[in-house]
Amino acid sequence: MDIISKDSKSAKKIRVSIYVIIGAVYFILMALIFVILNTYPAMLSRDMVFASKETALVSRVSVISSTISSLSRFSVANVEQVMQMVDSDDIAVMAVADENGNVIYSAQKGDENIDKYDEYTNMRTISYALQYNDVFVSRYERGLFLSYAAVPITDFEEVLGAVLIFEIDSEQGAMILNLQKDMLKVSVIIFAIVTFSCALAILFMSREITLYIDALKRIRDGDYSHKLKQGNVSEFAKISGEINFLAETISKNEEMRRRFVSDASHELKTPLTSIKLLSDSITQSENMDAETMRDFVVDIGEEAQRLSRITEKLLSLTRIDNKVVREKTPVKLSKTIEQVLKILTPLAESNKITFVCDIDKECTVLATDDDIYQIALNLMENAVKYNFPEGKVFVTVREVDGCVEFIVEDTGVGVPEDAIPFLFDRFYRVDKARSRAAGGSGLGLSIVKATVEEHGGTVRAERRETGGTKFIVVFPKDIE
Repeated sequence: MDIISKDSKSAKKIRVSIYVIIGAVYFILMALIFVILNTYPAMLSRDMVFASKETALVSRVSVISSTISSLSRFSVANVEQVMQMVDSDDIAVMAVADENGNVIYSAQKGDENIDKYDEYTNMRTISYALQYNDVFVSRYERGLFLSYAAVPITDFEEVLGAVLIFEIDSEQGAMILNLQKDMLKVSVIIFAIVTFSCALAILFMSREITLYIDALKRIRDGDYSHKLKQGNVSEFAKISGEINFLAETISKNEEMRRRFVSDASHELKTPLTSIKLLSDSITQSENMDAETMRDFVVDIGEEAQRLSRITEKLLSLTRIDNKVVREKTPVKLSKTIEQVLKILTPLAESNKITFVCDIDKECTVLATDDDIYQIALNLMENAVKYNFPEGKVFVTVREVDGCVEFIVEDTGVGVPEDAIPFLFDRFYRVDKARSRAAGGSGLGLSIVKATVEEHGGTVRAERRETGGTKFIVVFPKDIE
């Protein structure tokens, strides 16, 4: 109950985290959309209107200023005469000031927005113009463009006064307002679309995460057959595929572990049972003669040696599985094989089996002496044990394409084709009865494979055309 509660809380926390992340991304995205859609287009449009008005209004005021400058005499009457000739239908205020800034002419058009006219801005604009400057001031205010333009009236280099016009443009202001309204509508539509999309994404991701958590819980509880369906979204399909692969891998490893424990228990149990039976026979027999007792003791010793060999091989596999790092040195295969030949010669001679060797004495590999010895001993001992009487064992060491090949062949009965892929599995035997009779534990070839691969090499088995089995070990050449 506690475990289920913890899992539920964990799943809930994950979902909440997803909601928070998506919500934050959603908020940031929507904020950016609103800022961009509701400010940038309007700002860009206003800037374009400002630029257009500056050019048009300054040019227009300059024409008026030039006309006044061409008068024979700068006077109020002459100025009024000129200003009355100006087309002022679209101008809210026109004014002319003398060199001291005093307004000598002013005219206003009846406009409902004339209250936007700012006398202070007007006077400042004229003041700047009297300093021999072309002045343009404009602002956008609630759908209105309020623009002031002023230029000096000059007679050669003398400033006689200044001309100012004030324009209220509601048409282009309305255009900006409509643009903003349209952008607001677009923003609302995008908001609705993004909100709907985010909701779907949250629901989809929450569903997928829940499925993943459920799958992992099942795998944890031992249900390795549970499979996730791989959807169309590549990222989630990859996750589903990885979880399915994890389940398959754990299932295979668990099966191997169970089989290993079962086989190891069986292998250890057999000699232990024999030892117990033999020792019980000795202790329970009151009239056992010395010769029989000696035979029983010899049998007990042999079973103990068998038990010792199995234990040593299990320890070797444990060391390999734990990836214990050992210092590697250049090892000459010829010297190691000579040592193995000395050990196996009595066994070979007892079965009238001959070793035929073709060894390149210069071939070296980067490994440890013990590992190379174990590889050579396992392969060559098997070639002797599973050979026919008066058979042969061919041992070859040579350099091929920058690699070192170590080949062991026998002339025995060979291995069935369908059994070759399983030869290097732990505790696998082609003929269990024959293997036990020969003293095999089914661990030798698995140790060979693991040790060879530990040193960057490969090993494979083949059937010989003329009968028997061929093992080929390929090592990287020692480059030191």
